[in-house]
Amino acid sequence: ARWHWRERAAAAALGRRRRSTMDAGRVLAALRTSPRLEDADLKPLVAWIVREERIEEATEANLDPRFIAESLGCTVGTVEASQARMRKRSRGYSA
Repeated sequence: ARWHWRERAAAAALGRRRRSTMDAGRVLAALRTSPRLEDADLKPLVAWIVREERIEEATEANLDPRFIAESLGCTVGTVEASQARMRKRSRGYSA
């Protein structure tokens, strides 16, 4: 829930609904003019989007969540939460 409004701001800035189609560089460029975000917010937002994209790619390659977490330097819980959001999106719900 922490990134919820930031996710929506990023998606709105890019005119996209799914994070997996976002390019982190475009997000950074699009959000530089956002009145709700400070520069300090952008770096973690971009890092979060990149991590989500990598988790999604690794999951599609059927890699083990423990391996994904170790590779990305995050927890297994973070990977599992991201995978749960992916499943929701694939069923047609917004994240």
